[in-house]
Amino acid sequence: MVVKGKARGFKGVLAFVMAMALAFSVMTIQAFAAADSVDVYIRVESSAAGDSKTLLPRTLVTVPQFDLTEYGKDETPDFITPLHAVITATENELVFSFSQWGVYITEILGVVDDGAQSWMYSVNNASVAVGSDQYALKDGDEVIFYYIGWEAGSFASFNYDSITVKEGVSLELALMGNNYTNGDFAVEGAAIIVNDEATELVTDAEGKITLDFPEAGQFIVSATREDEEGATDISRPFTLVNVVAEEDFAMTLSEENVLMVGGVQVVADVIGFHDNDEAYIPLRAVAKSIGATVGWDAEAGAATVTLGDVTATVNINDYNVKVVNFRTLVTCDFFADNFGLGLLAE
Repeated sequence: MVVKGKARGFKGVLAFVMAMALAFSVMTIQAFAAADSVDVYIRVESSAAGDSKTLLPRTLVTVPQFDLTEYGKDETPDFITPLHAVITATENELVFSFSQWGVYITEILGVVDDGAQSWMYSVNNASVAVGSDQYALKDGDEVIFYYIGWEAGSFASFNYDSITVKEGVSLELALMGNNYTNGDFAVEGAAIIVNDEATELVTDAEGKITLDFPEAGQFIVSATREDEEGATDISRPFTLVNVVAEEDFAMTLSEENVLMVGGVQVVADVIGFHDNDEAYIPLRAVAKSIGATVGWDAEAGAATVTLGDVTATVNINDYNVKVVNFRTLVTCDFFADNFGLGLLAE
């Protein structure tokens, strides 16, 4: 289905006024440096009544800059937006129009706005107060377009988009929701789905669930929940759990500076690189990929990485640390020595 530039009726205007801050806005466009392309993850989720499903699984897409005036926008931004991303990822399988309020999306991959449910979007699991044609993306961003009831529906997300763990571990996931009425809240009573198969697991009052992965493999974890009237009231969350054997819990950094952890590519706004026979990798992105948390002490100029019972500290003035675009990069020894995540030669 090609993009259509059709006029928006009263129903669309009303939906915007009441609930569509995530899909379009009158706020100021962000000012970011222009780029020819960005590498982002994008997925498309539908919580249509009686047919909740993933329309496009989490996919790494190289999104080029192209002219949105060809689609009816008065002036194209000088940066790449979520609208660019969804047009690219779906190969134009969407319907949208522009107005003085911004872009209004009425259909993606065959799922059509019915007035009670609408298309919205988020970036890095956070609400966005500008339209999908007005937000500047950067490398490594997580973009989600989701179809949900605009009055009672909530955006839901796990605490990890993707995580690599060793086989035999127990992984705790936390499911959080957000809507206009309640803000952020723990999603209780959501039924867990693993690789599109229902389980008997349900999130507790804190939105938490513990999953066991005795064998290596890749597992897509999602969830669904219905309200008292039987309507789906959360968007479909997504976590890719990459379970690897002990010997495969390692990184590779290619000559083209493509970074992999446990065989899964890690994309960040600063890429790893080789320098004087040393491989430097982005601290925060690699830590996130294995489920570690990162703290920052601005006064000391030091970052702390915590995984389980292990906490390691690195100072930006250390000899084996580089800072690029305000991002900390470390040699691979940091993760190998502290967390057993070594570097494999390619």
